Amino acid sequence: MLEAFTTHELLSNIPVQIESICTYEDRLLVGTKQGTLLVYKFEDDKIDLFLTLRGFSKKAINQISVTTVFSPYQLVSLSDGTLNVYIIQQSSIQLLQCDGLAKARGSTLFSLHQSTAADEQPSAQLAVACKRKVILYHWLKKGPPQEVKEINLYDVPKAMVFHGQGYSQKIYIGFKGKYCQLHVSSEQVKDMLCTGRQLEATMLWVDKETVAICKDEWSILLAEDGKPYQDEFKSNIKWCDCPTALLYCKPYIAAVINKGIEVKTIQLVDPIQVIELPKVKLVARDKRMFVASASHLWELKMNDLVYQVDKLITLKQFELAETLNKMSHERGGDQEHASRQRTIINTQAAYHEFMNKRYEKSMTRFQKTNVEVANVIGLFPDLLSKKMQDKQVYPPEIVEARKYLTTKDIETGLEALEKYLVAKRFDLNKYEEEVENSKQTKIIIDTTLLKCYLQNKPKMVASLLRLKDNECHIVESERALKRARRMHDIIILYKSKGLHEKALTVLKQYANMQNTQKHELGGPEHTIKYLQDLGPEDIDLIKEYSKWVIEKHPDRCLDIFTDPSTVHTLPKEQVVQHLKSLNPDIALQYLERLIDIWNVSSQEIENSLIILLVEKVSSEWLSSCCIVMC
Repeated sequence: MLEAFTTHELLSNIPVQIESICTYEDRLLVGTKQGTLLVYKFEDDKIDLFLTLRGFSKKAINQISVTTVFSPYQLVSLSDGTLNVYIIQQSSIQLLQCDGLAKARGSTLFSLHQSTAADEQPSAQLAVACKRKVILYHWLKKGPPQEVKEINLYDVPKAMVFHGQGYSQKIYIGFKGKYCQLHVSSEQVKDMLCTGRQLEATMLWVDKETVAICKDEWSILLAEDGKPYQDEFKSNIKWCDCPTALLYCKPYIAAVINKGIEVKTIQLVDPIQVIELPKVKLVARDKRMFVASASHLWELKMNDLVYQVDKLITLKQFELAETLNKMSHERGGDQEHASRQRTIINTQAAYHEFMNKRYEKSMTRFQKTNVEVANVIGLFPDLLSKKMQDKQVYPPEIVEARKYLTTKDIETGLEALEKYLVAKRFDLNKYEEEVENSKQTKIIIDTTLLKCYLQNKPKMVASLLRLKDNECHIVESERALKRARRMHDIIILYKSKGLHEKALTVLKQYANMQNTQKHELGGPEHTIKYLQDLGPEDIDLIKEYSKWVIEKHPDRCLDIFTDPSTVHTLPKEQVVQHLKSLNPDIALQYLERLIDIWNVSSQEIENSLIILLVEKVSSEWLSSCCIVMC
C-alpha cells in the first residue's frame, strides 16, 4: 500500500481540551473548551506557541475560521451561540464591532466563503445557522459584515457548505438525517439524500465544481447542478467506516473514521492509505494540513512526489502516478527525472491496459511513448512479417496475454490500433525530418493499416491506397490483398506505385477469362478506364494494352483515345498509326471525332483523314470490281 502521508505529532496531552482548529499561512489557531485561544507559529517541522489569549471567550470556542482576502486578516469565531469577527494584528487579535451580528445570537454554526476573482474586489460571505433559519452576511474590505437576507428552513442545520458564486450560488445544508440544497438567489430549498445510519451530516467543499456529502460509508461527489458525477474521473467513494470529517489535498481525499484517517482519491476505488490515530475529530487545511483529538495535534505531511510516483508504478496505479508526476513538474521538481518517469508510466500503463483488454486506453498510452511502432503492431497476430515479428521483445506477462487473444479481442484491438496508426502517421508526416528511419516506419504503418482495414473496414482499403503519399509495402500488401481476394484493390495498389504494366496485365487476364462478366474486373471497361488515366509519357503502354480492346471491342476502343482528360495531350500521329495498323476504320473514326467533336484540326490531321478516306474508297472500289468480274 502507498504511504501518501506521514504524520508528525506536534502537540500531545496538552492541559486544555481542543474544541476547534483552523490554519492560514504559517499560523495554527486552536480554540479550547475552556475559552482560551492558542496561536501557534510553525516553521518546517517545528511549532511554537506564539500567542495565548486566556479569556478569549467565556465558554468553549466551538468554531473558528480566518478570511485571508482582506488585509489585515479577519477571524470569525463562534462561542456560546455568539458570533464575533476579529482583526488579526501582528501580535494581537482585536474585536471588530459588528452590530449586524447581534441578530445571529443563538447560532450553532457558520460557513465562510471567500472570493478573490481577478475582476472583482476581494469579498467574503458568511452563512450563519440560527435555529431554523440561515442568515447571510456579506462584507468587503472596509467595514464589518452586513446582513443580506434571512431564509427560513424546516429544521436546524448541522453542517453547511457554499458552492459556486453569483446568481447560481448554492449552499448545501445537512440536517439531522437529511441533506438539502439552498439556492441563494431564489431562496428555494430542494431536498436531496438522507444521511443514512449515521444521522450527523458530513460535507466538504472539494473544488469549485465539486462538493462531497456523506451517506453511511459513502462520500457522494456532486456537480454544480447538485447531481452525482457519472464519469470515470470522479466517482463515489466508499470508506471502511462512516466518516465524521473530510479533508481534501489534491489528488487525495481523506476521511476521519473510528481508527484514524483513511486516504483515497476521487478517481480510484482502492484505498491508498490508512493512518491509525486515536480519537481524531477535527481537521484543518491551508498550506499545511492538521488533524486533532481533544488532547493531541498532528500534521499530515504529503510524502515526496517522486517517491510516490515510483511506488505507484510498482503498484500499477498509473493514473494516480501520472497525476502526481504532473504535480511534481508544475512545482518545479527535477524536470528531467519527471520526464523519465512520465515515459515509464505511459509505457508500462500501455502494456498493462493491453493485458487487461482495454485496447483503446492502451493505444492512447502508446501514442505518448517512444515505443517503436513495430513493437506496438506486433502485439496483434499476423500483422508483421515473420522476420520482423521475431525481433519484437515484450514483458513476460504480455507474451502470455497474447496467447489468449480471442477473435473478438483482435477485432476490438485492431479498431484501437487503427486510430493509433493514423495518429502516428500524422505525427510522422509533420515531424518527418526529426524522426530516424521515418521512411521505413511509414512503410510499416501504411502496410499495417491496410491489413487492419482488410479485416475491419474493407471499404477504407481503396482510400488508403489512393493516397499520394501511401507507403504500403508492395510484396506484403499484394500478398494480403490476394489472400482477401481484393483484386480491384490490387489494381489500385499497382497504379499508386506506378506499376502500370503489372496492373494492365492483370486486367487483361481477368477480362479474357470465361464468365468474365461475373468477376469484378470482367469486361473491357476497367482496362479502358485505366488507359484513359495514363498520359502521353505512357503512350507505348497505351498502344500495347489497347490492342486486345481494339480487336475484341471495336465499338468501345475509341473511348481510350478520346477521353476529355487526354484527347488533347496524346501524340495524335502515333495514335493514328497505331489504330490504322489494327483497324483503319477505327483510325478514320478517331480522326473524324477529333475534328467534329473536339475541334482539333491541323494539316497533319487533315492529310491523314484524306489519305484514309482515299484508301477506304480505293479499297471499296477494288472490292466492287472484283465482284463484277467474278
